[in-house]
Amino acid sequence: MLDLMRRKAQSPYLQATVLVIILVFVFWGVGMDRSNRRNAVATVNDEAIDFMTYQRSYERLISQYREQFGGSIPDNLLDALGLKEQVLNQLIQRILVRQGAGEIGILISDQEVRETIEKIDSFQSNGVFDVKAYKDILTASKTTVPDFEAGIRTDLLSSKVLDSLSRFGRVSQTELEDRFNYDNEEIRLAYATFEADTFKDKVEADQEEVTTFFEDRKENYKTDPKIKLKYLLFLSSDGAPEIEITDDDIQAYYQRNLNRYMAPETRNARHILLRSSEGETAEQVTAKKEKIHGILARIRQGEDFAALAKEFSEDGSAARGGDLGFFGRGQMIGPFEEAVFSMNEGGVSEVVETRFGFHLIKLEKIRPAAIQSVDEVKTEIAAALKKEKEKGIVFSQANESYEKIILSGSMSKYAEGDEGVVRETGFFSRKAPPEELRKHQAIVTAAFSLKKGELSSLIETVDGYGVLYVEDMKAPEIPAFEEVAEKVEKDYIAAQARKSAKEAAEKLVAELKKGVDFSAAAAEYSVAVEESETFSRISQFSKGLPAPVLEKSLELSADTPCADAAVTQGDTSYVFCLKGKAERVAGLFEKERDAYRKRLIDESNALLLSAWVQELTKKAKITKNEELL
Repeated sequence: MLDLMRRKAQSPYLQATVLVIILVFVFWGVGMDRSNRRNAVATVNDEAIDFMTYQRSYERLISQYREQFGGSIPDNLLDALGLKEQVLNQLIQRILVRQGAGEIGILISDQEVRETIEKIDSFQSNGVFDVKAYKDILTASKTTVPDFEAGIRTDLLSSKVLDSLSRFGRVSQTELEDRFNYDNEEIRLAYATFEADTFKDKVEADQEEVTTFFEDRKENYKTDPKIKLKYLLFLSSDGAPEIEITDDDIQAYYQRNLNRYMAPETRNARHILLRSSEGETAEQVTAKKEKIHGILARIRQGEDFAALAKEFSEDGSAARGGDLGFFGRGQMIGPFEEAVFSMNEGGVSEVVETRFGFHLIKLEKIRPAAIQSVDEVKTEIAAALKKEKEKGIVFSQANESYEKIILSGSMSKYAEGDEGVVRETGFFSRKAPPEELRKHQAIVTAAFSLKKGELSSLIETVDGYGVLYVEDMKAPEIPAFEEVAEKVEKDYIAAQARKSAKEAAEKLVAELKKGVDFSAAAAEYSVAVEESETFSRISQFSKGLPAPVLEKSLELSADTPCADAAVTQGDTSYVFCLKGKAERVAGLFEKERDAYRKRLIDESNALLLSAWVQELTKKAKITKNEELL
């Protein structure tokens, strides 16, 4: 909720801190205890980070990921991201930046914090700061006033730090032009692909070699770890007391979330695009201009725009008659957007030129900006409030039971009473949880982060809470060859086919180094040479080619026109040579210079900030309590 309100905030101070927040600020933890070191997960220059601060930050991050992934977090994601270490490092960096800011005399007054909060739209009623709305929103988001105001103070502090450091960020005209040319140089490739599938029929699965293949890769065939649980679930769906939602409740919710019910103006347009690129000659450009004006003339004479789009447009929307659907401001390239939002329904534009080429645009429909009335969303709000209150009731029930488990000394002893039924599972893997737990991925994920004999904290699920106890665990095991023989043989054939494809590609590379013709040499391997679309460093995309090929190809030149080795991506090996370089469109640099300069200055500022934080880290005395982690 805190992040949501910040995203809605219009304060220029908050908008200016986005870069800093991305780099080092994700959470705000309060309660840094300087005295209780035993409960500190880390100390930074004698300033402690207490365990509760760390735990709240960690749980907040888990909730954000859960929301991002629609209620459940994919298997192994938490371990892969190293979230515990990530959270601790962010809290450490937060303290370092605050300490560093103080050393260089950067402070934030209470007045600045107050003024910033009063400007946040979510806390205003009829354009005036509303104290009740402020407290209600924070309460609903389970955020305390001190926590929230501390977060605002941090945002403002980071903004001032960035402003201070940015004085050293400079980009000269020469640097700007060199970087622009480097990023925007467009090239085309000639390339050939060797697919592993075409070599599978030639692989003989010798039993001895397959067995050796398995022996060399036993670890790849290990069984998944398994656990056995005792657990409790407290779900809203299990039934909650009848909850009354009043009209006042609905009105208050509506006012707090007004932005959610606002829809900006959107427009539905069709277009016809004739593509152009930097490598085209003046004659080619002129021919395209003549062609697009000819199409415009036919439209003016009454021909159907959609039919002409299907016939002439060089865009993916051609099959739909050029239909781009509804879109708002900020979603299309500048000149295109300007044309669309200056037109009336049914109007057709003059020729519009962008870096993609030449467009004709027809505005089909305007959907005006609107706000849904409280009556229109009353049912939706009532359902949301009911769910919110049900979750609160369930939380109270879960929390009460959790405390009883602790007082009982174990979940088994708790189960002996009348408080509730403890459920049990057999052994299961992360990939194949019991039926009841499959819709509660947060439970499964949390279970595999615990140790044998460990009791979890309260775990939030999509519609409730759970408590887990890991009764037993089974470590991964290497199966006997006979149990996985079919899979091993399949893997062996696939590996040999990939190897053969790569070997054939490398042979072609060796021949190209001798100066032979690419197409003729490729034909000897029964592969065709294709030509890529143009691409650049700043726009590394060309249909049919993976990123590693595009990245490697940008190193090619007239002196070394062909890659010195094949690039393998998945089951395909690529051989490629430079086909040509496109000349830059005249005036492109002048059009994009200001935006480009701003981007490079932002990059420079980010590097300065990162270097400053690294220097603070080097000088700091930092200790970590691994036992609490």
